[in-house]
Amino acid sequence: MKLLITERQFKKVILEYYDPEKLYLRDQIVSILKRAPKQYKQHIDKLPSIDCENSEGEKRICTKISEFIYVYLMNRH
Repeated sequence: MKLLITERQFKKVILEYYDPEKLYLRDQIVSILKRAPKQYKQHIDKLPSIDCENSEGEKRICTKISEFIYVYLMNRH
């Protein structure tokens, strides 16, 4: 079943869940985007590299993602 919503409703839903300040593991995001369509692959080089730590204190490289990438990640099957 498909549900049709307006653009305004869509933006409201995205803004409720999308957090532009949230950090994601860069390696995981890059791995997913490498298998994505061309328009998403172009954004790999634009992802920032941010030093972060996990809950156990291990150093990691994280990134922030754009709304464009967030929508792709949430809607892929």
